[in-house]
Formats: sequence, structure tokens, C-alpha cells
Amino acid sequence: MVVIWNILIRKTVAVAVPNVEIGMTYGTVLGFGVCRETSDPKIVRIKFIDSWDEMETINPPLSTGVWRPPLGNVPRKSIHFDACEGSVTIDGVVYWLATERVMTHAGGNYYILIVSFDTTSEEFGEVYLPDSLAHLDDYNLSISKLRNRVVILEQHRDEKGYGVWMMQDGVSVASFFIDSFVRIFTINSPDASVKGFRKTGEPIIELVEDGHRPLVVYDPYSTNVIFLENDVDGSSFCAYPYVETLLLHDQPDFTIYDNGKATLSEERVREAFEAYM
Repeated sequence: MVVIWNILIRKTVAVAVPNVEIGMTYGTVLGFGVCRETSDPKIVRIKFIDSWDEMETINPPLSTGVWRPPLGNVPRKSIHFDACEGSVTIDGVVYWLATERVMTHAGGNYYILIVSFDTTSEEFGEVYLPDSLAHLDDYNLSISKLRNRVVILEQHRDEKGYGVWMMQDGVSVASFFIDSFVRIFTINSPDASVKGFRKTGEPIIELVEDGHRPLVVYDPYSTNVIFLENDVDGSSFCAYPYVETLLLHDQPDFTIYDNGKATLSEERVREAFEAYM
């Protein structure tokens, strides 16, 4: 079940998600955005075969209360998603990190890219990363959002710290973007985990210091830190900006949509919400 929570008006609406696959063979990723033309919230679900031997994106339905296929194209079957990675949404476009495997005479090769989904046109697109990121073996990449732009966090496994790359306007060719990222700064902080960004641009970082995990705001230029919490108890979390909206104002609180049928159940919605939080 997906729970959509409007923090401003304290209202929740839930959507039952059928056929969620979680395991070694199959996986499921979700995305959420709001159509720019109709202001309708939309959820997109992508089921895929989670195997390097047989990579295949198999089912990208959409939901606005009833699950249905998208109006536009679908991702190529050679694209592999990571069910553990999240997504970011900017102006109604959802972005995921993904991997594409390319078969050659010498065997299989792969590169990392971003797959996008426009909730207005319902078209999937692709964003190419610079070669220095797309073919990394010794780095971990994650996706985030800074000043209403997509950013990629480049974490080296040996050298503690992050490189922060921001997506620019770039050069578009059909549904592709080419060489559209630039490194904006580096976070040279040992034993750090970036959780998100402030609206002013500073990263919010969880540190590891003498058994404690303080949460701080880090200035990448002066390297000064501002402590927000002394210890976050090792909890797993991320920080996301939000825009105040009246979305869901016309919906009864605790509505559950299941294949087009709407019911009210505060208990079921709260259970789903608390399981995530």
C-alpha cells in the first residue's frame, strides 16, 4: 500500500499496490508525481527481473486510483533498476538511477544512467551520466534533489566523502540528455552519510563520532558544521524538501483506493503509514 500524506493539511490517501515483487529474482520500484496540467497525483510501478543473467523491465503500470498502462513508451528490457534505491521528483518528472547492460562480442558490459518518467506526457526518458560516473566500479552512486534540480552523490568506497554532481539543462536528443552534469562541490568529511539538502543548498549529513551519530548541516566551502541533533540513534532516514500544496483537499481523510474502489479505513492507513515511518 502507498500512503500519500499532505503534511500541510494533515490528510492521507492510500492506494493498494498489487503484485509487488520483492526478492532475489524480481523487484519493484515506485515513483510519485503530480500531473502539471490536471494536478492529479500519479503513482508509477515498475516490475523487473532482478538478475544480471536475465534483465527485463516487465510491467510499468500507472495509477490515479485505478492501475493502467502508461500512455507513452516503456523502459527498454535491458535496463536494470535497484529496488533499494529511491527516486526524486521535480516538476512532475520522476527520476531513478538504473543500469543498462550492453552485450558485445567480448561479453557483457554495463553503464549507469538515469531513467525519467513525465507524469504529464506519461513518457519514459533517459539521462546519460558523464563517463566518469557512468562506468564507475569503486564508487557508490545515489540520487537526490538540490534547488529543484537532480543531483548525483558520488561516494568513494576507500576515500571517505562525496562528490556532488548537479544536472544542468544539457543537450537533449529526443528523450535523451547528453553530458548534462557538473560537479558543484566535494564533501571531504570522513565517516559521513549525506541524508539530503537544505533549501539553501547545504547538505544535511549524519556523522559517526566515537559511537555517536550526530546530524549536522555542512558548509562545503568553509567546512563548518551546525549540529541539528546530538545523536540519531542509528536510524535509517533521508531528508527531502517539500512544497506546500492543497493536494488531497477534496478527498476524505483515510481514503483507500483498491482497483478503483474507494473505502474509508483509518486503521489500515495508519498501520501502513506507521510501518514505513
